[in-house]
Amino acid sequence: MSWPSTIPYDLQIALESTQTPEEWWLAFKAWAKTHGLRLKLHWVSELARNLAETDRWRSRPHESDKWGVIKEWLELHGVDAPTRLPTTPEAPGGEFV
Repeated sequence: MSWPSTIPYDLQIALESTQTPEEWWLAFKAWAKTHGLRLKLHWVSELARNLAETDRWRSRPHESDKWGVIKEWLELHGVDAPTRLPTTPEAPGGEFV
């Protein structure tokens, strides 16, 4: 299964709850464990470097920017997306305000 283009809702909430840029790993690790993703620790340094690059941007990166880096990394290492990833809830009536 392929990864969605938009950030999974539970990962978005986890990343938003981090206080410093370095805390992303704890949030990501807990999220990956919840979904049963099999990650190898020696892959993590590459992901950490790629995410550190986003912290050097002129404006603070949004969680969706981080998701783009994470998604690319997951696809590069052949990690399959779990079924039924939570999506962002829609407003009542299905219309975005």
